[in-house]
This record gives sequence, C-alpha cells and structure tokens, in this order.
Amino acid sequence: MPGKIEKLPAFLQNGRFFITGTGTGVGKTFCSVILSWILSARFPKGMYCKPIQTGGSGLDEIFFRKYCPAGWHARTLHNYTVPASPHLSSLLDQKKIMPEKLVRECRRVTNAADAVIVEGAGGLYVPIRGSFFMLDLMRELGIMPVLAAYAGLGTLNHTLLSFHALKKEGVPPACIMVSDTEGSLWHTQKKKNNKNLIAEDNIQYILNYLKTPVIIVPHMENIALGKIKINYNAVSLIKIKKFSSRIVPCYAAWPCRASFEEFRHDRIRN
Repeated sequence: MPGKIEKLPAFLQNGRFFITGTGTGVGKTFCSVILSWILSARFPKGMYCKPIQTGGSGLDEIFFRKYCPAGWHARTLHNYTVPASPHLSSLLDQKKIMPEKLVRECRRVTNAADAVIVEGAGGLYVPIRGSFFMLDLMRELGIMPVLAAYAGLGTLNHTLLSFHALKKEGVPPACIMVSDTEGSLWHTQKKKNNKNLIAEDNIQYILNYLKTPVIIVPHMENIALGKIKINYNAVSLIKIKKFSSRIVPCYAAWPCRASFEEFRHDRIRN
C-alpha cells in the first residue's frame, strides 16, 4: 500500500475547494475522492457537498462515500431525474431551484467542517436557473476553485478557456487536476502510441503555459490494480520531470481499498 502524503502542499493548505470541470464527464467525483485523501494528511475530517445532482439519486455522493477517508462525510442537496443541466432537469421535474436558498443550504452544510469539497455539475457556465451559473454559486460560497480536466485529445482548448475564465473573474484555480480517464499515461506498451504522446504533451503544455500546480489523477483501473505504487516520473512522464515540483504524486494518497472489478463497476455505473 502506498503511504500517505505527510505534508500538504502550500496551494492546498486552505482545505476548502470547489471542484469544477472543463466539461461533463471529466472525472470530477473521482478527483473529489483523490483530493479528499490528499487533504486528509492535514484534515482527517471533512465534508463533501454535491449541491445539485442530475440523472439519478445521489450517485456521486454514493461513489464518494464508498472511497473517501473514514473521517469524511458526504451530502447531496438536490436530486433531479433527467441527466441534463440543472436548469432543464429541474424544469422537467417541476422543481424550481432558488439560487439564494441553494447558497444558504450549501453554507449550512459546509460552514462547520474543517475541510470542504463542493462538487459542481458540469463546467463553469452550466446554468442553474436563468442567468445564475455554477460559477456564480462558487463565487457566492467564496470557496477556491479546483479545475478538473481530462488528459486526452481536446483538453487544451477546454482547460485554457476554463482557466482564463476563472482568472478573469478574479478566482484563479488553486490547481488543475488532470484525470487520466483513458489510461493514456500508465501504459504497458513497449512503444508509445498517439494517445500516450498526446496526453503527456497536454500535461507538459498545461504546466508550462499556465504555470499552476497540477495533480495528476491516475487511471481508475490502475488505481484498483495497485499500479499507482509506480512513480509516474520514472514510467511515462520523463518529458515533464523538470516540472515535478509542481506535480502532486497523488498515488501516495490513495490506500487501494477496492478490487478492480468493484471499482470498475462503480465507475461505469456512476
């Protein structure tokens, strides 16, 4: 089993973060779990809050509860049936979202916690109601953003747009969590394929251009198989080794509690 991160990186000392994505399906809930393990080095107790869940009752909360540190808790505030943006899903369910009430509910759930992870729905400009966006909820709560992105093709445009939107609003992200959703970085092939090269170059470009801390989140199947014990700098990220001071080795934060089949089933279902 990998050991825990003993000292929390400076950019995570605040302990209160709003995870937003460059889009839908980039792995925000998985990033939330990884972040909770990293934060547990200093904050053994914390709260995960999902203000709005669409497409099922508490799916992200269930996943988080299963894999988070023992001292962490989770709560979903509003569930809607249709897997769509909150403004549409709430309309179809005939349950109006009141932005002011939503902000109060989030504060009530998170204010007393030592550490907080609030996971948004989709990206920054996902509409909650009318012209009230996920970005507005984040600003109202006053919680520092963490930007979740995927490693593969297309991520540079999405990541740079989201990063600069946050910066323009005066809330640059504490870090970027790059999720290896396709398993492009941890590979067993003797020869690199295009996916490997693209993913590695994307991370190098993000580190070089945005000059912000990056947490590389391993592919879920490699985590479940215990391959996260391997130092990625020695395996497939040789090209970005010079940036290692700004890379958090999150493999050292996850104590592999799930079997491969169990983990894969949960992630596919979620």
